[in-house]
Amino acid sequence: MGDRMTRPCPWCGEDAPSGSPTCAHCGVALELPSMRPAGSPAGPLARLLGAFVDSLVSYLFGLALWLAAPVSNDENAWLLWVGIASYEVIGTAYFGRTIGKLVAHTRVQRVDSGGVPGLTSAVVRWFVPSLPVVVATAFAAASLFAFPWVLVVYLPIFATSRRGLHDYAARTVVVYA
Repeated sequence: MGDRMTRPCPWCGEDAPSGSPTCAHCGVALELPSMRPAGSPAGPLARLLGAFVDSLVSYLFGLALWLAAPVSNDENAWLLWVGIASYEVIGTAYFGRTIGKLVAHTRVQRVDSGGVPGLTSAVVRWFVPSLPVVVATAFAAASLFAFPWVLVVYLPIFATSRRGLHDYAARTVVVYA
């Protein structure tokens, strides 16, 4: 391309001119000036990889707690829940990443400052997608609520802002590290 500087589009990988706000090939926003994150927003595939690894790690962590605790099955179920929540919340709050995000080369940061989310944002970010499980604990018919809720929470990551409902609620964005 001569002397023009280019950069790869985070969505399709095609070269785009450095000053261009959107990719000419796929139309995805290359810059989010209202958010000003330190890195570019992570694409859906990177986020899916991170979520897959995180789900494996958190369930193994919760399962280890469940097997190690000499209590009844009902109490073990709560230990599993606490283990999963602890893994996600602590990693996000204090480091901006979990093992899954480390594998996917992504991190969570605050929209306003670019810093790590902190405890409150991490709890909100974890709780929003977990709402169907919380509701299922109280109501038997909650499984009907779970699938549509997952769509509502995660479909927005395919939009140009790349932020899910949980990111908006917690004022965070997942970026490439």
